[in-house]
Amino acid sequence: MQVHRHLFERIISKENLFTAWEEFRKGKQGRKDVQEFERKLEQNLFRLHRGLVAGTYRHQPYSAFIICDPKQRRIHKATVRDRILHHAVFTVLNPIFEPAFIAHSFSCRKGKGTHKAVDALDRMLRSVSRNGTRPCFGLKCDIHQFFASVDHDILLGILEKRLKDEKTIALLLPIRSFLKEHLHLDLHPHKVTLRKYRQGIDFLGYVLLPHHRVLRTKARRRIVRKLGERITAHKAGLLTEESVEQSLQSYLGVLSHANCYRLSQDFQNQCWFLLQE
Repeated sequence: MQVHRHLFERIISKENLFTAWEEFRKGKQGRKDVQEFERKLEQNLFRLHRGLVAGTYRHQPYSAFIICDPKQRRIHKATVRDRILHHAVFTVLNPIFEPAFIAHSFSCRKGKGTHKAVDALDRMLRSVSRNGTRPCFGLKCDIHQFFASVDHDILLGILEKRLKDEKTIALLLPIRSFLKEHLHLDLHPHKVTLRKYRQGIDFLGYVLLPHHRVLRTKARRRIVRKLGERITAHKAGLLTEESVEQSLQSYLGVLSHANCYRLSQDFQNQCWFLLQE
């Protein structure tokens, strides 16, 4: 196992902090806190750099808020300054740990994602079931409050095996310090299901069956609702027709990963009809 040293200087370098800013700001230019930070960008980044060099940097508290899309979730968000540092840490550490991740971990990884995860499960199901000719079951589980349940001592132990850099380890300690620590991980008692392949395996917005793949009913309803909301906003003069068309194409892209040709045609026809009213 390769051991890495002297990473702290690379993480906190001005070049890396500015690169982290560019990555962080993508898709967030319209947010108030991002705009406020950008007004004094160089001043803010240089202050962050000086604090890291001097050892006076302290991670600020997370703000909590609730979102409902589609179900209610409690989200914790760090400040812009701290999220930029998160990106800076990721830029340096990700190439070290990425090769060690299992191939079937698809979330938040370059070249992976939802649709490739669904494709991978589809291949597994077809292989095990011999293309639907043999019984096959899918067990779906969810870790109960995963991030809030990670044992930090174990996590740091894993990191320290590869990172022989005390300053880098010290930098990682406060990033998740707001989380409540537990001794172990537990399966969510209400999120464990076992289904036969021929009944359909519900996974990441799609339902996989032996010879086809369809969109989950909730996902379809959500698309209909959101597309309707955007069309209503367009009629109220709040969105351009081009913006509505972009949303439609995005949803059609989601449908293209399933056997949903007729549904795609229905969406396009309904969208065109509503825009012409």
